Amino acid sequence: PIELTDEGDFLLEQARLIIELADRVRERVRKPESLTKTILKFGGSSFGNGPVVDRVLTAARTRLTDVDLQVFLDTTAHNVLALNRRALDVAFAYLPFESEKTPRFLRLGTIDLVLAVPQNHRLSSAERISRDELLKEPFLIGPRSINPPLFDQVHRSLIGRADHPKAVEIADVGTARFRLVAAGGGITPVALPTETLLPITGVVYRRVEDPPPTIEYGLVWFDEHASSAVPAFLDLAREITTETPDPVDGGLLLTEA
Repeated sequence: PIELTDEGDFLLEQARLIIELADRVRERVRKPESLTKTILKFGGSSFGNGPVVDRVLTAARTRLTDVDLQVFLDTTAHNVLALNRRALDVAFAYLPFESEKTPRFLRLGTIDLVLAVPQNHRLSSAERISRDELLKEPFLIGPRSINPPLFDQVHRSLIGRADHPKAVEIADVGTARFRLVAAGGGITPVALPTETLLPITGVVYRRVEDPPPTIEYGLVWFDEHASSAVPAFLDLAREITTETPDPVDGGLLLTEA
């Protein structure tokens, strides 16, 4: 096997940073009106950010007036890869995630996992669904390839293991999966409050027995980055995190049995 030496790793990291800085210089020169602003490239999730992240981005646009905040939406895996290559300065990420090198992590909050269940299903009468019962039902979930570490963590949090014996992989992880639930195709997890508990006929929402299943999320970055605005952005994130707790109902109270 061929590997970089420690000096080679350092050189590669610095080269990526130099190339990114050069690209940003060209970008600013093309836009004279942005010469007084510092570019900060942020990687958000195309599947939805945690609620605190959205508040941080909104506040940054208002309060960090000397920052040109550029948001790019992709999967966590792709964002972390871009972060390693210094194409992004800060990124949103769920825990756990894979990374070539270990970035810094600022915890912002947790995502609650609840279940969308067919209204006429035997488990719809339960206020909280046991993990043993959940293992007996078809489980609708997106492709593992999107984010293997997070995929496995969702399973472990919900059922105590990395795989579901009756998992049904679905291509559309958006609202279409709730139609499948309404038609009796299975049960699907819902991430609160990133997702909204949609009032769909034939679907009810139930919590899982204790301990409650959750996923942590936050911001990741490296101390060596292309933007001098990163410290101010992170300070703002810390301030907002302590001031505003996550909402818990996703826009629709969970129906009690």
